Amino acid sequence: MRRTNLTFLAASLLLFGCFDPTAPLQPPCREPAPLTGTFDPRVPDYIVIFHDGVDARQETTRLAAQYGFEPLGVWEHALLGFWAPLTREVVASLRCEASIKHVQHNAVYTIGD
Repeated sequence: MRRTNLTFLAASLLLFGCFDPTAPLQPPCREPAPLTGTFDPRVPDYIVIFHDGVDARQETTRLAAQYGFEPLGVWEHALLGFWAPLTREVVASLRCEASIKHVQHNAVYTIGD
């Protein structure tokens, strides 16, 4: 009996101890939009780019209402999209939206040393 409990504990630690809460979730569709970049806790939000011809303001408003996030900004001219703090679950779902071309982790860039 004691050995069974220890085996269960060891398996649980392996399973849950290796869980990475920043790892992307598998989207619930066959052909999700690409997710690029690497999670950086200094900038935990995402950049979402729409396909050409999408009304960025209108589509961002629709997606924010549907998925419950607050965009930090919207691009409507040379680039169509928005950036926002998103959960892994929302990122996975957004990647299945037909209007979205790709999703990217935000990043910090420095110039020089």
